[in-house]
Amino acid sequence: MLDHQSLLDIGYIFVYEAACAIFLPLPSEAPMFLFPNLSRVTVLVASALGKGSGSYLVFISGGWFRQSSLFDKALGLLRLRSFWVKLTAWSERFMKVYGFLGFLALESIPGMPMRSAIYSSSVLGINAVEFALGAAVGTVIRCLLVYGGYVLIT
Repeated sequence: MLDHQSLLDIGYIFVYEAACAIFLPLPSEAPMFLFPNLSRVTVLVASALGKGSGSYLVFISGGWFRQSSLFDKALGLLRLRSFWVKLTAWSERFMKVYGFLGFLALESIPGMPMRSAIYSSSVLGINAVEFALGAAVGTVIRCLLVYGGYVLIT
């Protein structure tokens, strides 16, 4: 049975992952290491639901945030504008060639900024549910790769 703190932790993971999908330039794998009292399955489910929900919001917003001055200011402040433009263009080309599997692959690569794939995925012509599911599954794969690698080397 989950206690009050565990439920709060699950909520934190959900909100963190949703924020990572929308605007935070942070690793989505972090909850796998930050919540040792929760089972890895619980962390994976909360991460997938949060990332899927955040991705769904990005999808239905029509890229409003990407086109907003807040996003541009954040990129400028972090000195990432040039990198973002190149990464987004590369992501779009990759997804045009490989379609939904390309999107899933980009979402699964540890260290790859997920938002570039999320924002670039408009070239795929998929619906919002497929999009959110792809982001959620990619997050689970990514977290398992990183956590599995950590377990193997320790």
